[in-house]
Amino acid sequence: MLPNVTSITCSAGSSLSLDLSHENEITNLVFNNTLSNCTLDLSGCPDDISLTGGFSANVLTYLQTINGWEKITSLTCKNGTGNPLDLTAWTALEFISVASTSVNVSGLKNLIELNCSYTALEELNFEGCENLAILNCSNSKLTTLNVSGLKNLTELNCSSSFSNVFLEEL
Repeated sequence: MLPNVTSITCSAGSSLSLDLSHENEITNLVFNNTLSNCTLDLSGCPDDISLTGGFSANVLTYLQTINGWEKITSLTCKNGTGNPLDLTAWTALEFISVASTSVNVSGLKNLIELNCSYTALEELNFEGCENLAILNCSNSKLTTLNVSGLKNLTELNCSSSFSNVFLEEL
């Protein structure tokens, strides 16, 4: 048990076993390498976990198999992978920062902030993201952005990216 530790940073090599199934205060996990042969249990963590790392689509699928993964509310994927990231099952997410060429966030009703700046994203679908308030997609490869329907949007940064931005019905 780690009663006073709130953050753990791991630079795992080829394997890591991290058992946080006992009651603790861990709310921030940082992985400096990918999680290929890792065993994690987050079931004893609070219901508000921030996860940062170089995660590919395969690792995100793996993370969904660990005990307590549904407690992750903040996800930062630092590597610019060519594989699409489908985050639609991550329904607790409130914050996402990705450096991917493709990401699916549709249906994430709890999502408040999305940062996909400096990416090669060419398309973004916000359907069902009714609580999205902050969107940063500056310096991306997006050419069209339709934010109509995002009734809670308060901050939009789309500098150096677009030829068409649709702001109707905000």
